[in-house]
Formats: sequence, structure tokens, C-alpha cells
Amino acid sequence: MRRTQIYLDEKQYRELKEIAGLEKTTMASSVREMIDVGIETKKSTVKTKPKKTFSEEIAESAKGIKFKGPKNLSKNIDKYVYGF
Repeated sequence: MRRTQIYLDEKQYRELKEIAGLEKTTMASSVREMIDVGIETKKSTVKTKPKKTFSEEIAESAKGIKFKGPKNLSKNIDKYVYGF
């Protein structure tokens, strides 16, 4: 376990202390349990997409553009990029 510190407002503190008392457990244990529930809830509601690379973002943004590059681009990449 890792030790951390959080700030609670008065209402959160009172509610948490009450819950821990009713469950006959510590406040820390109640917080950990609530965090676990919150994490699972967020994971199920937030759809995570794999992060796109810069190249993928550029390619996707270019899909709507009707541009055709030179047919010999792969052969003459230096000419088109560096002017050789």
C-alpha cells in the first residue's frame, strides 16, 4: 500500500466518519472501498480508445481532403521533401 493524503470538506468528513462507524471499520478502509467502487464505475462508463500516433491523426484528418499526391512519391521522397 502507498500512503497518501487528501483534503475533505466538513460534510465529506462527517459522512465518511459516520459510514465507517456504521460498518465498524476505519475511515481509511472505507475510503479504499469507495475508491475501488468508483474506479470500477468509471471504467465501465468511460470508453477508452487507444491513443493515436501523430501519423494516424494526420492520415485521419486528410481523409476528407480530395488530394492525390504524385504517383512516384515513394521513389522520389527526397526530391519532394528536401528538393534534391
